Amino acid sequence: MSSAAPISHAPQRLDIQALRGIAVTLVVLYHADHHLVRAGFLGVDVFFVVSGFLITGLIARALGRGSFSFADFYARRVRRLLPAGYAVLALTTLGAFALLSAVQYRDFIAQLLGSLAFSNNMVLWRQTGYFAPDAAFRPLLHMWSLAIEEQYYLLMPLALWLLPRRWTLAAVAAVTLASLALCFYVMRTSPSVAFFFLPTRAWELGIGSVAALIAGRAEVRPAGRALLYLALTLIFAIPLFPLPTADPGWNAVIVCLATAAVILAASPLVNGWAATRGLAKIGDFSYSLYLVHWPLFALARTAFIDAALPWPLTVALVAASYALAIVLYRWVETPLRAAPVNGWRLAGIALAASGAVAALGLGLGQIKAHGPDTRTPLLPVEGLAESGCFAQGAAVYTGACSESARPEMLVWGDSFSGHLTPGIAASTAHPLAQASMGQCAPFANYAAVVHANERAYFEGCLKFNASVLAWLAQHPEVRVVVLVGQYTRTLGKISSYALSAQGTGYRTEPLGQARTAQAQAETVAALHALGRRVIAVAPPPPANFDRGQCWARQVEHLPIWGRFASCRVDEGAVAPQRAATGALMAAFARAGAPVFDMRPALCGAAGCASTAGPAPLYRDQDHLSRQGAVVVGQRLQLGDRLWALAR
Repeated sequence: MSSAAPISHAPQRLDIQALRGIAVTLVVLYHADHHLVRAGFLGVDVFFVVSGFLITGLIARALGRGSFSFADFYARRVRRLLPAGYAVLALTTLGAFALLSAVQYRDFIAQLLGSLAFSNNMVLWRQTGYFAPDAAFRPLLHMWSLAIEEQYYLLMPLALWLLPRRWTLAAVAAVTLASLALCFYVMRTSPSVAFFFLPTRAWELGIGSVAALIAGRAEVRPAGRALLYLALTLIFAIPLFPLPTADPGWNAVIVCLATAAVILAASPLVNGWAATRGLAKIGDFSYSLYLVHWPLFALARTAFIDAALPWPLTVALVAASYALAIVLYRWVETPLRAAPVNGWRLAGIALAASGAVAALGLGLGQIKAHGPDTRTPLLPVEGLAESGCFAQGAAVYTGACSESARPEMLVWGDSFSGHLTPGIAASTAHPLAQASMGQCAPFANYAAVVHANERAYFEGCLKFNASVLAWLAQHPEVRVVVLVGQYTRTLGKISSYALSAQGTGYRTEPLGQARTAQAQAETVAALHALGRRVIAVAPPPPANFDRGQCWARQVEHLPIWGRFASCRVDEGAVAPQRAATGALMAAFARAGAPVFDMRPALCGAAGCASTAGPAPLYRDQDHLSRQGAVVVGQRLQLGDRLWALAR
């Protein structure tokens, strides 16, 4: 995080530098291993408050003296942020070219250009979620927070300059509260938007801004000192023992308010502690440390195809992060921050540097593009069409995704139904229709909520599945329904809780095998009542790594280190998951409809294959590629067998 440099018009605050040191340490430990500090990502929230305080204080003091200059303000930001930032972006681009597959590098280029345009938060919102499994392999994931700050820096000076001074505090406080309210509202329906976008994160910087505007009041410092020890305790305790709520949420609110209390206390006692001085030294190079640490971890994880790196390597990467950050701080960040360059010359240098980094990334991308085509085989598979066959939000199923106006077989389920449909279509003459919604298993009235802040999405899942049953009631030409899902998310280890629809509302349901089997029995009974024959398809054999990326790395001759170097599934490591799925499928078979297992087509005595000749069977860890689905379908005559076995 940037957390603007200590300003020349005010003495450096040792306690604020220490807060930076705490924040970046929390983030680094969290990124090294999520088990070290369960909510270490809250260090970013500490940074936001510090940045809001320092930036607003700088602007307000300059406006009060009548000496504020937009040109001077943005020149400071350019000299402060861009040299170290561009150096890391250039080096990360070289590392990405050497270690990322063509598919990963395509996404990386979008992240790189987004970082240069101060909009990487929006790029990442489209690509992934901060807590998604694939986020660990994206080298510029951490640049989302810098984009938030930079967008704030663009807007805040203008806002303070335009506002009459007597209205400034009230206006900033009102915007802060509005942003907080918006954040909690959007979390209910679009948690990724709430996490990545400025309007729903501005309240954190706004808390710092409010603190800057009230810091000079006589009653503020005593109040801050009364709360000091509680605030310090919360800054350390909440990241270690977070409340069981979604983020950004109450954990962030508590940490942000605690950070503001420490800043407002301005305690000489805190400044005298040895720990404060030590953390302040880390705070001095916290921006450089934030920049360099994440690309090291992400690129290493990419080469290992593993989010869990060996402990010795994790320790080495943490040490390397601190060492490289010190070098970057001493030899790039510090000297160039004081460079006597301003005006159009500085703007020209910044634009030229931005263009050079972009040209480097795009040029290396052209070299990547001339290598083996590993992108096409790993494209997402939505089923009968490349796009448009997956329901979005609380969509109503209409039967539009179909091979015929009178389909005879319906494939219904989550993303696993999408990846299997091409294989079914390639192995039967019976025309298909497809009803798919990501993470939405094909149950009549049961949905597992993966993350607590995604309830609205899974309420939409229940509505979608109800509409599938309603559509079937109107289309008697459909004689067989194939149920396809991952299912294991309902067993309790992945999800938070489950829901069912009750009248006009929803009821919380338990997770686990018994309730899932009951939901399957209810679904089969509902379909039998409509006169349909039913069959379920078990998910593919599990893996503990991304099989599609492993294939791509082999084809592109990229390094693969660690336990997955052979691209073979560790049968021992996935045995518990395989056993849990097998037990659930056995319970499904007792629920009134047969279960078809694809394992014989994918596995043999030597284990489970990841390729079919030169082509990948899978596009990621679990989902079949389009070609893989067709291979499996033809090997098993899948469509015709499902038709014959359905009951």
